[in-house]
Amino acid sequence: MKQVKKITRIFLVLTLGLIFSCDSDDDNTDTSLTNAELIIGSWTWTAQSENALDSGPLSECELLETFIYDGMQVEQIDYSGSPCTQAFTSTENYSIDGNILTFSDINDATDFYSEEIIELNATTLKLRYEETFNSETSIYIDTYTKAN
Repeated sequence: MKQVKKITRIFLVLTLGLIFSCDSDDDNTDTSLTNAELIIGSWTWTAQSENALDSGPLSECELLETFIYDGMQVEQIDYSGSPCTQAFTSTENYSIDGNILTFSDINDATDFYSEEIIELNATTLKLRYEETFNSETSIYIDTYTKAN
């Protein structure tokens, strides 16, 4: 009888240890993916801010603007008109170094510009860049949502 109680206690301790040692990792976040891996896919433009102020809602056509990253090149698809129709498509090379995303002309690598990745995960991409017009510099943050 003592032998059965001892085996039952050992079994109970092992079972409880197994139950409480299992970690529930339900956040679906894979921190091992790099920015270069996370960016691959289709992204649609969802918001923009200028100098830390919301630029207001994007137009119906702007909300259709899509960027498709394939690991080496990005295809940009723009829409315009009423109703919105595809206006043009352009392709550029891109590279990622840390949190810097650099775009370059497919025919001229000396023609390039860079944007800072301030957020990139499985569903959201936020890019920060500066533009200067008439000696006035504006800081933009564009937000994209992954389409696939």
